Amino acid sequence: MSVQSLGLIETVGLTAAIEAADAAIKSANIVLIGYELTKSNGVITVKFEGEASAVNTAISAGCAAVSRIGEIHSHKIVSRQEDELTSASYADDNMTVII
Repeated sequence: MSVQSLGLIETVGLTAAIEAADAAIKSANIVLIGYELTKSNGVITVKFEGEASAVNTAISAGCAAVSRIGEIHSHKIVSRQEDELTSASYADDNMTVII
């Protein structure tokens, strides 16, 4: 079994977040975890996981799609995440699952 990597794209606004998620899913074999609203400035974090190369491709596609319509706040790839991080990624405190 391969170890999963976590991909995060932070956008400004829901439309940009949906565009990032759509482009990421269509570009690579990843699993969309969902999105999380932050507490300020309309920043939304889109979270997904998959193999490291697929997550890297998805991040690139998602960021390219958002740059055409909105603003990217930041992006990050966490390679080979630990089990504790995986459970935190799926925590539903402030998260709405899109899947």
